[in-house]
Amino acid sequence: MTSTSIVHIGVDVSKKHLDLSPFDNGPARISNDRTGFHNLVQRLAVLDAVPFLTCEATGGYERALLHALVEADVLAARVNPGQVRHFIRSQAVGAKNDRIDARMLARFAEIRHNEGKLFAVVGGEEERWTLRELLSRRTQLKGMILQEKNRLDPAPGKAVTADIKVHIKHLEGRLKKLESAIDEWVRSHEALDSLRVRLCQVKGFGRISALTLIAFMPELGKVSAKRAAALAGVAPYERQSGDSQKKARIYGGRSEVRGTLYMASMAAARSNPILHDFYNRLVSSGKPKKLALIAVVRKLITLANRVAADPDFVPATE
Repeated sequence: MTSTSIVHIGVDVSKKHLDLSPFDNGPARISNDRTGFHNLVQRLAVLDAVPFLTCEATGGYERALLHALVEADVLAARVNPGQVRHFIRSQAVGAKNDRIDARMLARFAEIRHNEGKLFAVVGGEEERWTLRELLSRRTQLKGMILQEKNRLDPAPGKAVTADIKVHIKHLEGRLKKLESAIDEWVRSHEALDSLRVRLCQVKGFGRISALTLIAFMPELGKVSAKRAAALAGVAPYERQSGDSQKKARIYGGRSEVRGTLYMASMAAARSNPILHDFYNRLVSSGKPKKLALIAVVRKLITLANRVAADPDFVPATE
């Protein structure tokens, strides 16, 4: 399939509506519901070219649309809103409304596709969405428990202390039930559970860190090691211009993955013999400890990418 056989369609997503970049004589705005999705798929089916729809990540309002498109075998991608925003600025587009955003999304998607940097959503995305929600809720509950415990120091009055302790017990009960729901999800998805088991063979990865990679990085095992590091937000970017030679920095990526990998790197630097020696060599050579940990993170994401790509690959343990 060549890029000339594809028509890129930008979709600006809101809670109630979807605004489409021009591609036929149909309406530019449709409802963000099953009826709208059904009508859209019918319009796409009669096109001479292959449609490729692109929307921004909106925190969930795009979820049902992407699920409907994947079910209908329509190419669709979700892109980073920050990248689109910078692209629009680079095009010197001062005006902003939903129709303009949809057209700019289509132009952005076409350029990214021609560069080989536009990745279509794949089947199984809905399953991973459920896992993402469960893991995000787990993080929220653990955060609330920590907040309540912090409120006990310094100790408030007896009545407030008793109320806080009751709330902590309630939250811990909800957390326990949520952990059971996560375990049930894992047991019902054998292929992904198998990947979890294989990821946990890498010392440093635990149950939650492996599931976080599975949930938030569906590209794992399908992209290069450098691309995986970029998606995780740990790829170094040079900052050099003329005589200015600033140090390379990492930024961007998926915060859930980056945070999980950083915690895993601290465990790996202690318990993984290979990565422990790697970390110590970097520190001994004068590298700051935090920089050495980021290097361990890159090793971990490279290993995870290899494990996901090759079911027969067994990570070295010493």
